[in-house]
Amino acid sequence: MPRWIQTIDAFTPGRARIFGVGFAAVNPKNVLLAVGGAAAIVRNAGSTAAQAIALAAFILIGTLGVGVPVAVYFALGERSRRFLEALKNWMSTHNATVTSLIFFVIAAKLISDAIRG
Repeated sequence: MPRWIQTIDAFTPGRARIFGVGFAAVNPKNVLLAVGGAAAIVRNAGSTAAQAIALAAFILIGTLGVGVPVAVYFALGERSRRFLEALKNWMSTHNATVTSLIFFVIAAKLISDAIRG
C-alpha cells in the first residue's frame, strides 16, 4: 500500500472522520457517480415520493461499502478485529481488480442505455 494510506491506521477517530468526509467529497469518481445517480433519479422516477424512495435506495447502496464494516465493528466489538483486518488486506491486494469490475459494470450500463436511447 502507498505510505499515505498506511498513515490512516494511526488516525484518531476525529481525524479519520474529517479525512473520510473530505476524501469522499472531493473524489471525482464519487462526484460523478452522485451526479449520475441524481440525474437518473430525476429523469426516471415519476412522483416526488418515487424520487425520494429512489434517493434513499441510492444512498443505502452507496453507503454499504463503509457501513457494513462499521456495523460489523459495532456488532462484534473486539471480535471483529480479525475479520476487518483480513477484509482490509484482501481489499488492498485486490483493489485494482475490484475497481476495474465496478467501472466495467458502470460502462456496460452506460453503453446499454446509449444503445437503447
